Amino acid sequence: MTFKLTVALGTLFLGACASTMQFPGAAAEGAPGGTVRGIGGTVGSFFRTSLLPLGVSKEVVIFSVNSAKVNGMGATSSVRLAPGTQQLEVSCSFNIDGQLIQGHGSVTVEIVNGHTYQLDAKPPCVASVADVTAG
Repeated sequence: MTFKLTVALGTLFLGACASTMQFPGAAAEGAPGGTVRGIGGTVGSFFRTSLLPLGVSKEVVIFSVNSAKVNGMGATSSVRLAPGTQQLEVSCSFNIDGQLIQGHGSVTVEIVNGHTYQLDAKPPCVASVADVTAG
């Protein structure tokens, strides 16, 4: 019973984090835009990164776009943005052999319609973005 309750609460938390909020630079579903993905952003990846002393793990999530918070509950792992230049603020967590390193960074990305971008970062939070569009 405890396990089912924990899973249900985790699902509720993830659902709340994934809720869509409008912010400057956001692209509505079906409108021109591109997707920027972070690393992690789930309850499980957060606990793995922050608590388990297993080699190297990291989480890079999007905190704000163009100075506007993207999620009322905190950071998010994926956003859909309108074409053009977008400024992202990211939050990073690294677990390097049991030592937790956290930081904030920023990166500018030029969004092209239909493209997908992958965030990455190096400690303490030097963010980068790569166009990973297949094709």
